[in-house]
Amino acid sequence: MKIVREESVLDDEHERRYHVNIELCQQEVEMLIRGENDESVSALAHMIIEIPGVESVELRPYTIKITKGQAFDWKSVEHHIYGLLRFIGSVDRSSKAGMQHEIA
Repeated sequence: MKIVREESVLDDEHERRYHVNIELCQQEVEMLIRGENDESVSALAHMIIEIPGVESVELRPYTIKITKGQAFDWKSVEHHIYGLLRFIGSVDRSSKAGMQHEIA
């Protein structure tokens, strides 16, 4: 899976976008804010919001937008985000390869 982090054009140091080359959700957009329990959004959105420091997540088919809390640094938050995305990518590849599980 390819992951491209978009540099913010809004000068908002607390928001980042990640573009990937696998489909992350079926809906046009899914949004979740920490503390909400919206069952209409995907399990992936719920997994991302549970990452320490993540305040909100917005999923589009090939993009994730994350807002982090001001007291958190991107290094620790991104470590979890990249790990989760690599796992999702490995599951996506394995499901297309006849359930052959591989972790990137």
